[in-house]
Amino acid sequence: MVDRYNLISLRVHNFMGVEQSEIKFTDQEKNLRKVMTITGHQGGGKSTIIFAIQWCAYGTSIGATSRRLSRTRLYPGKWGGKQLGDISVTIRLRPVGDYGPDSDIFCKRVLHEDGAVSYTH
Repeated sequence: MVDRYNLISLRVHNFMGVEQSEIKFTDQEKNLRKVMTITGHQGGGKSTIIFAIQWCAYGTSIGATSRRLSRTRLYPGKWGGKQLGDISVTIRLRPVGDYGPDSDIFCKRVLHEDGAVSYTH
């Protein structure tokens, strides 16, 4: 039984300040990283990346009351506080060990424009 996974990629669509982005956490399909560092300027989106991963995995509540990800906080600023489209985050994970892309797991959370939430893995 696998109990650890490598983060392979993160795909974000209309999440907070990110309209569309895909981040790959590997150099190539087989070159997995054991340690990853996210760096950037203040306001560059480091926290947004972490929030996207947390929202995909756990939903709107990310733990601490002062840092809750309410629905309206997920909306891009240009939407003016109203949901104007689908918001989605997809995480691609691979079991640690001698596994290839055919063993990857995809977790996707979508906040649909109609307010419904779907989660698949």
